[in-house]
Parts: sequence; structure tokens; C-alpha cells
Amino acid sequence: MPADFKFLKYGEAESPSGFCTFTDVEMFNRRHYEAAKVINYDSKVLDLACGQGIGIEYFSNKCAELVAADAKIDNLRDVVIKGRSTSDLVSADANSLPFKDNYYDAVLILEAVYYFPDISKCIEESARVLKPNKGTLFFCLPNKDIPAFRGSEYAHSYYSITEISELLSSVFYDVRAYGGFPVSVVSQKTHFRAIRKIIAVVLNNLPLGTVLKNYLKFKFMGYSHNLPYKVMDGQPCGDELEELPMTKNNEAYQVIYIVAKEKHI
Repeated sequence: MPADFKFLKYGEAESPSGFCTFTDVEMFNRRHYEAAKVINYDSKVLDLACGQGIGIEYFSNKCAELVAADAKIDNLRDVVIKGRSTSDLVSADANSLPFKDNYYDAVLILEAVYYFPDISKCIEESARVLKPNKGTLFFCLPNKDIPAFRGSEYAHSYYSITEISELLSSVFYDVRAYGGFPVSVVSQKTHFRAIRKIIAVVLNNLPLGTVLKNYLKFKFMGYSHNLPYKVMDGQPCGDELEELPMTKNNEAYQVIYIVAKEKHI
């Protein structure tokens, strides 16, 4: 085990150097595959909160124009250093996007909306830069309504399906939710993951060296996989998604995927 390895932490940009579980890898692939469904080779796309840019090459190969934006300069610097992008990189606050109105065909926000202090402003800004009628907002987030849900300490707020519906319905005519990674299939894994998080907290508080702590996490907590260095089609991504009603919350799926179209003019 290399001495400089690290574990994927909530609140940090996803990095291939971060150890994770196989389910984490499947979820990582699935969100990129679902986001790619809302774009085509003629699309102008904004990848908002792009992090360290693992998905930039994947999206840029599937659209006409891609701009990747993130609020953290260090993330964008990492994209450049690691040569992950030939697309435009922009430092941008999700609540005040530096782009003109009615320009993009799609705005993609992968596993990030719960870190934004004001999601309503982010939605408003995303709608502003999207084209009328055809523009699409895609985002995904953990389902806070599942049993034993444990969110990130760095998150500002998580949202249920009905809360999302209320936020989006005043801006978009067509809003749809999809569920992925059924709790019934992975409930045992979910409980194990909750236990592992508790163990991680205990380990972090023990007076042990960093390398030893990380080794114990690797050995006993199931973090035996790496996130891919880049997104490729045909990789493990769990089962197909199921469309969910927007009128009630759902406890059956771990991840919620949102597709919003036809913004109000």
C-alpha cells in the first residue's frame, strides 16, 4: 500500500487517487451516463461544479461545445496540471454565473447541489443561461429519505423529491425524477457503510499515524477500489433507473436523478 494514498472524502472534489467502494464506482459511472443522455453532438453544455474534471473529456466528446466551471481555483488548476481538458475552464459561483442568457442546451451538476448555500438561486441562474423550450437542467443527489441516511458534514442542505419539485416547478414546465440503486438490493451494504463511517470517525480520533489510519480503513472498511481516471462507456453502473412520481418522497432508492426541461419564458 503506497504511503501517499488517500480516501475519498465528502466535500472534496472526486479524485482518482481516492479509495472507495465498488458501489461508489458504479454510482460514479451511472451519473455520468445519465447526464450524457440529455446532450447530443450539437449541444452547448455547461458542466457546473466540475471539480477536478474527471468527466470533462467524456462530455466534450459527446457535444459541440463544453464549458467546465467550478468555484474552487485549485480544482481548475488540477484539471490543467493533469491535462484533463481542452475545453474552456471558468471560475464561477453557481449563484452568479458569468454567462449570457439563453445560451446553453444543457447544464449538468453532478453530486454538488447540496453543497450550494442557495439552491434556489442556482436553479434560477441555470435556467437563465439555458435556451428557452429546449434547454435541460440535469443534477443528481443522495436521497435523504432512505433509512439510515447519513449526509456529508460539508453539505449545506439535502432535498427530497417534493422539495425539488417545489423548487423547480416555478422555473420549468417538465420536471422528472428517477431513482437509482435500490435500497432493497443494497440495504445490507448501506448498513455496513453506515457502520464503516462510524469506524472511520473512531479511527480518525485515535492517536495513530496517518499512514496507519489509512491502512486500517483500507483493510477493514471495504475501500478497495479507485475511482476511474476517466469516464468510459460500458463500465459497471448498477441497474437502469426507474421514473418516480414528483408528488411524494421515496425511500426505495439511494440516488435521485433530476431532469428539468422547458423553462418558463
